[in-house]
Amino acid sequence: MKEILNRYKYVIIALAVFSAAAIFYFNEPAKEEGAVTDLEQWDTGEKPAPEQAEEEPKTIMADIKGQVIHPGVYETEAGERVIDLIEKAGGLTPEADQAAVNFAKQVTDEMMVYIPAIGEEARAVGGASPADEATGNDTELVNINTADPAALETLPGIGPSKSAAIIEYRETNGAFKTVDDLKSISGIGEKTFEKLKDKIIVK
Repeated sequence: MKEILNRYKYVIIALAVFSAAAIFYFNEPAKEEGAVTDLEQWDTGEKPAPEQAEEEPKTIMADIKGQVIHPGVYETEAGERVIDLIEKAGGLTPEADQAAVNFAKQVTDEMMVYIPAIGEEARAVGGASPADEATGNDTELVNINTADPAALETLPGIGPSKSAAIIEYRETNGAFKTVDDLKSISGIGEKTFEKLKDKIIVK
């Protein structure tokens, strides 16, 4: 047996080397393929960031009075200007005092815009500070939800008894929702309301 091994030992060594080389050769592509697969899995593991949904424009309500073709309450979008609201109301009348209006003023929710006639004293638009910017006038509307008796009694047709009734209504029923709610007060009829509706606001 020893003689046989000595005779074929070089053949055995050659076969062993060949076998090792073959094993190494056939295993190497598998490793590379596995590495590529791992890389692909790593690349696809990240999920793309979801796209942010566009915000829909906010709808607001604004009241326009005075020298426009169709005064009233209009639905508009946040960011629109006084000029856009005037267009919704059919445009200005020939008597409108355009110099008294800031057409670029941004409209806000619950804003009241008053377009004065030529020669008329400009009134507030939308309450205190929005009014000043829109018309350039310092006159303020009376907020019937917060006004004290002295402020309420500056309104036409409102004396001590009616101002007390307005405050009692607020305390009993909560804040006025619209200026029209003022007609719920005993003693304030349509005629009185017509005199003061353009001088009041609810906020």
